[in-house]
Amino acid sequence: MSVQAASTGKKFYRPELDALRFLAFLLVFFDHGSGSFHSALATKIGEASRCGLQLFFILSSYLISELLLREREKTGTVHIPSFFVRRVLRIWPLYFSFIGAVYVAGRFHHGFFPTSALLAFVALAGNWWIYAYGFLAFAVGILWSISVEEQFYLVWPWLVKAGGERALQVIVPVVLVVSSLALWYSGHNRLPVNKYWTNSLIEFAYFAVGAVLALLLHRRHFQPSGRVRLGLFAAAAVAFLLLVFPFPVAAEGKIIHTPGLFAAFALLGVVSVCLFLGFYGLRMGNGSAPFLYLGRISYGLYVFHLFALQACEAALRRAHLHGTTYALVQLGMALTVTIMIAALSYRFLETPFLRLKSRFTFVHSRDA
Repeated sequence: MSVQAASTGKKFYRPELDALRFLAFLLVFFDHGSGSFHSALATKIGEASRCGLQLFFILSSYLISELLLREREKTGTVHIPSFFVRRVLRIWPLYFSFIGAVYVAGRFHHGFFPTSALLAFVALAGNWWIYAYGFLAFAVGILWSISVEEQFYLVWPWLVKAGGERALQVIVPVVLVVSSLALWYSGHNRLPVNKYWTNSLIEFAYFAVGAVLALLLHRRHFQPSGRVRLGLFAAAAVAFLLLVFPFPVAAEGKIIHTPGLFAAFALLGVVSVCLFLGFYGLRMGNGSAPFLYLGRISYGLYVFHLFALQACEAALRRAHLHGTTYALVQLGMALTVTIMIAALSYRFLETPFLRLKSRFTFVHSRDA
């Protein structure tokens, strides 16, 4: 494994991280679809697969931190208005289209999507609504994680603008301490899963981890040997298995006390970091194009997958399928539907806005 100074380039794009995005989505997809198997083991594996969400957070933080650092070095500052315009163009069109469509549909089903929840999600505080009132039954509920990301975006560019790498070196330990205290409070008071899983203060720990990766890898060439890469994947697998059995994240809805919570959230981070480093620098061959594309549309995959799972479940209710066969058919159908809708969304809804981003971009990444 070698780490050395890398040459400065005008464009920053790591295609292997798009492939990793798709893996993160598949983990989240199985988490939400594992209940179809009606198996205790599948449920435990599904709960461990929640690490896909933390992997998304770490990826987002790494990429945002790296791009902001490069922008500051290139231009001497971070252009805050341009940063927020880029985030709005990337996140808001699909986000608000989806919650708007769900709210309109909810008018035909009382309690489907309460107005108070709509207002919270519009204000990008959907995670705090779920913290207070519990998880929403319908697919829009998963967008609480977008609220957490948007809250991160409100703070991070100002820090990089003010102090660059030094500012991140100072704030990362503070975030980790605050997150640890919030996690301790949750375990000490035996709070239910919605009150620790959607807590921004706790989830910000993974954004801090992403920033650490950006600091360690910034303008350096990191290319693990095959043996080291294999070791990283093995470590991720071991940590994942520990999440399945001794240290589950949710324990099928049961209360988890402080030591178990700390162990579970630490293991979520270990799985995510090992996968990140295992993929980092991985050469993408010609056969990887479909996975890169699926990673590129992973935002849409994430937004639509729970809707597809619920729609396919409703469609299969009258089918005479049982057990593993039913679960595999449902997951296969739902994955196909998710990809189709996400591809259409990316092509016709998201891409026109993504093309506008170049006008506000100082360090280019991948093309729309």
